Amino acid sequence: MERDTNQSSRLMNSRIFRPAIAALTAISLSAALGACSDLLSVENPGAIQDTQLNDETLAPALVQSAVADFQRMYADLAYYGAVLTDEAVTGHNFETIKEIDLRIAKPNNGTINSGVYTPLQRARFSGDSISGRLRVIYGDSASKSIGLARTLAYAGYGSMLLGEFMCEAPVDPTSASLGWDDLMRRALDRFDESIVVATAARQGNSKAVASADSILALAHVGAARAALNIGDMAKAIEHGSKVPSGISFWVPHSTDKSYLENTFYGATHGNNRNLGVDAYFRFLGDTRVRHTKTSRTGHNGLTLLWTPFQSPSFGEWVPTVDVEFEKTTPIRFASGLEARYIVAEARGAVQETVDLINERRKVGDPAATDISLSLGAEGIMAELRNQRRRDFFLDGHRLGDLRRYKKLYTVDLFPSGPHPNTEWGNYGLNDCFMLPIQETTGNPNAKG
Repeated sequence: MERDTNQSSRLMNSRIFRPAIAALTAISLSAALGACSDLLSVENPGAIQDTQLNDETLAPALVQSAVADFQRMYADLAYYGAVLTDEAVTGHNFETIKEIDLRIAKPNNGTINSGVYTPLQRARFSGDSISGRLRVIYGDSASKSIGLARTLAYAGYGSMLLGEFMCEAPVDPTSASLGWDDLMRRALDRFDESIVVATAARQGNSKAVASADSILALAHVGAARAALNIGDMAKAIEHGSKVPSGISFWVPHSTDKSYLENTFYGATHGNNRNLGVDAYFRFLGDTRVRHTKTSRTGHNGLTLLWTPFQSPSFGEWVPTVDVEFEKTTPIRFASGLEARYIVAEARGAVQETVDLINERRKVGDPAATDISLSLGAEGIMAELRNQRRRDFFLDGHRLGDLRRYKKLYTVDLFPSGPHPNTEWGNYGLNDCFMLPIQETTGNPNAKG
């Protein structure tokens, strides 16, 4: 049960479960000890006490917490996004993951809550709350704090991804859920503030220039993406044009803990492998989208799986070799290349867009022929979307892209009709993850 073991380990080690475990332990002890209540009157301090949270020496640890919460959830997010879209089919035996693949998952789907929504909200909240804490810690100097600039950038990605993956989501317990546009604007506010703070941090401080420039690039990519998602093409071009073309931002993985491993390793190895390349991405003859030449079944013993190899968004990708996923394989979540695609989509069918398409076609196939403006606007933009899906295969971009294409251009590329497993019937209509019942039950305001 290789994938099951990895998934269970991720959940049990997740901090979201620790309060529940602690509560159950307390209840058990209370029932067993009865009158011996004094035994429960003990101090159980955490590593950092509440009174220490304003200690400036702890600020770097707080910043890293926000970054770590984002990094920890990202590979799972990319995995489930691939299953919902046309990137991948599932060979998983879990009914909840089958429902995601079929586009029929409902609010009571436990995998959405544990694998998508809770980690996303934790990362979003961590970025937001730690940014607020840093403003208190640094006081007047917060306006030029590298740490604050960084947490604001990750807070922006948290809100943006919440908007791309969830149909709706609340961001506080007293207000209704926010939709796509509102979450994108919320992300833009955080990216814009991150840019202001990072710009101030690099002025007059030579030691901060490299860090500030990196944060600026990260925030500009995010701002360009959020602006594009709401159709603000001018702002998308403004931000995207400021990103160095060769820069990339990666989520690292580790074997120190099972929940720190790259999710795609467990999904593509062993007898219980469960991820296969969907038909739309198979046999493209493209170095960026590689998979096994033959299929086999995995965890559910039914789905035919053409197992994917690494794409350019994974750290060991090589253009000429099939490279398997490893537990430590890093995943790219933002880059200068993405910014170039954003600018091209925002500009439309102009020569610069054609030039990017021709460049990327040759990355996938050095013998590829060039296109020209004579292809026409519709054909050019369709080919831009085609090259984008190849460059960012399996890295968490596809769901947001498909939702944007549908929303802004009425181009619907979600899988439809009969599922490859004919026993499963037809695809449903889900194009996002529904708000889990656990949220609406505990937070009635979220129902809108």
